Amino acid sequence: MCAPLSNTLAMKSLSTSVTLLILLLTSPCWARSQGQLTACKSNLKNIGTACEMYATDNDGRYPMTLAQLVPDYLYSIPKCPTTGCDSYSGTYQVSEARNAFAVCCLGTAHHRANRSVAPNFPAYVSVYGLVERPYDANITQCQTNLKTLNAMVKSYMARTGHIPTLGLVSLVEKPDERLPHCSKWTYAPNETDYVFSPTFNGDNYDYEIVCTNLGHIDEGLFPLQPRLDSRTGLSQLALPHNAPSASAWLPVGVIIVGLTLYGARRRRRKGDKSP
Repeated sequence: MCAPLSNTLAMKSLSTSVTLLILLLTSPCWARSQGQLTACKSNLKNIGTACEMYATDNDGRYPMTLAQLVPDYLYSIPKCPTTGCDSYSGTYQVSEARNAFAVCCLGTAHHRANRSVAPNFPAYVSVYGLVERPYDANITQCQTNLKTLNAMVKSYMARTGHIPTLGLVSLVEKPDERLPHCSKWTYAPNETDYVFSPTFNGDNYDYEIVCTNLGHIDEGLFPLQPRLDSRTGLSQLALPHNAPSASAWLPVGVIIVGLTLYGARRRRRKGDKSP
């Protein structure tokens, strides 16, 4: 008659022990992941500041690669503390006229440690600064917007004989007219999340229109994608798929499973010894 009560007490004791163990093990892991995420954001801000300093010294043009920042603007390319390597350089994108750039932390390391962080985030874009999470985005709608803006630019150039010298804001001619925008943010008539990037090729101007909405990262695209080139049309560059790696929670799971099996075996032994 005592065996069921003994098994129940043993089960409660095991449950309490496992709960306490989970709390003890996960709290330091969560705190460490938050610290690493904060350090990663700081890395991106430092990269952004270095890019702005570079542009100040180079007629407003951002570097083609992050390597150009070393050693004058950065001592070295920082390493993400979660991945343990430079997870930024491979994602750095710059517009053709080098008047916009964006970069993100490549991979799912932050996401595995903290599910509230999206893969390939945090990120940084010259237009807005640090972006901690992806905003709404739709590639198909964005491509339509790019085509609309391209038609507006061509119409403007045909009418005036020159490129929009003030950028896309030059296309707004009526008080109630709005430029297309990618995300659902509320924009003023002269605001948009697209950047006009003209280049002079010796005879005339070519141009590129790039989307700065980093929500497309969550759709599998590099930063500043998609984009439209006046010579080649629409394009979009997909992020590489990362090889899966061991989760930070794997050791915790192994311990919990081991304790559960150990407790079950002890209960069986006690049951065998009961009269």
